[in-house]
Amino acid sequence: MTDDRCVLHTAGWQPGRDTGNDGMLAILETVSTVAQSGPGRWGVFPAAEQSVREFHGLTFRPTVPGLQVAATGCTVDPRLGRYTHSTLAGLSEALGIKLFPFGRTDSDALLAVDEQARLFSVDHGGSWLLGVSPAEGITALLQGQRPERVAEEKQEWLLPPMAEEDTVADAVKTAMVLVFILDRHSVLRTDILRLHVREKMGFGREPLDLEYPLRDGAMEDVALRVITELRARLQAAGFEALELDITLAAPQARIDEASASAESATPRVDCALITANGDPRVLRFELAAPAGRLAFEQGNVAAALEEINKYTESRR
Repeated sequence: MTDDRCVLHTAGWQPGRDTGNDGMLAILETVSTVAQSGPGRWGVFPAAEQSVREFHGLTFRPTVPGLQVAATGCTVDPRLGRYTHSTLAGLSEALGIKLFPFGRTDSDALLAVDEQARLFSVDHGGSWLLGVSPAEGITALLQGQRPERVAEEKQEWLLPPMAEEDTVADAVKTAMVLVFILDRHSVLRTDILRLHVREKMGFGREPLDLEYPLRDGAMEDVALRVITELRARLQAAGFEALELDITLAAPQARIDEASASAESATPRVDCALITANGDPRVLRFELAAPAGRLAFEQGNVAAALEEINKYTESRR
C-alpha cells in the first residue's frame, strides 16, 4: 500500500488539519449513541479522536478506475456508523482492540479506525484492512489498491508421543504446557479444559463431553488431578481405544475496557488438541486466529508462537 497524499489534497486535506469543535461534536454525538439492540457503547480513544479531527467532513472521490480493484470514494463522519455496534463487535474481538466509526464508502461499506490508527472497512463480503493509517487507507480506496482481508488462519503442529505416557496423560500434559505458554504471554488465559472423548473410528459408546476447571495450583498438580479424574471416568464408561479432543476455554470477555490499549492489544486466539490412539500415536494441536496474520504477527502472540515452536522441537 502506498501513501500518495496528492489524492487527499484534492479533497481539502492537508498535514496538521484539525476540525476542532466540529470534529469533537461528531465524536460526542457518536459516543452518546447506545446500541439499538444488546449492550454496547462507543469508547473514544486517542487515535480515534486524532483521526476524526484530521479528516472529519471531507468527501473523497476517485479520479482513476482502480489499479487492482474498483476505486471508490468515501465520506469521513463517525456519525454515519454510530449504530453499528454489533457490526464492529466481531472484528474488535478478533483484533483484541477497540474500534471507532470513521465514515462510509460510496458503496456503503463501514469505515472504522482502531487504537493503532489502522483503517478498516466492513461490508457484506467481510472485513478488510485498508491501511496502517487513515491517510494510507483512504488513498488505497481512491486508487483501487487491493485491501487485505481479515480472515481466520490456523497454525498446526504435530507431536510424537511422550515416552511412557498413554493417550490421556500425553494429551493433558501437553495441554497444560500450552496453557502455561499462552498465559505467560497474555495470549489466552484458560480457566477450563473442555474434553470430547469418543471411541476410535467412531464405533461403540456414546461420546463424552467433559469440563475440568483449572483451579489455582502448580501445573503438575493440576495435570495430575485432571489425568486421574479423566482415567476414572473413562474406565467407568468402558472406553478403551479412544480419540480425544481438548479445547482451552477462556473467559468470554477478552477486552478489558478499563486497561485495554494499543500497546496491550491481545487478538483472539483459540487453541485445540486432537489425539488418536494408535501406532504410532500422533498428537496434533492448532491455534486459530480470526484476525489471521494481524493476530499471529502481533508482539505477544508472535512471542508465544516462538516458544511453542521451541517446545515442539524439544519433543522430536
